Amino acid sequence: MDSESGHLKTDIGGTYTIQKDVDPVPDADDHFGGLRLSIDAGRSLTSTTDFTSKVVADQNLKETDDLRVDWTNSVAVSISAGLALKVSHQLLYDHQPALVSLPLFDTAGTPSGTNVPVVGDTVDAVLSVALVIKL
Repeated sequence: MDSESGHLKTDIGGTYTIQKDVDPVPDADDHFGGLRLSIDAGRSLTSTTDFTSKVVADQNLKETDDLRVDWTNSVAVSISAGLALKVSHQLLYDHQPALVSLPLFDTAGTPSGTNVPVVGDTVDAVLSVALVIKL
């Protein structure tokens, strides 16, 4: 759907993932088929301000607990005919986050020289500000 004041686009498709983790899980399957759904929506809020929202969900079909979602919301404000300021907030959700290797410390706070695997965060957030050049 596309109009003068906004747009809405959806996609659905199959995927095949080959995943190579930095700290791999022993005996984990790193190849799998999946299903991807995306929604891309945008709307002009004023003559100089646009809002966009994009969400992409990836579902692992081999292990259905493995769901990942990437959701980004942005507001762009025109500064001039050729420049805009864009602020975006991105949320990254991973129901089964990768392992992260962290150093192990003794009770005195001294590094022991050993690293231990720890499960990463389920949700990560990214805030970005960009100066956009319109060509």
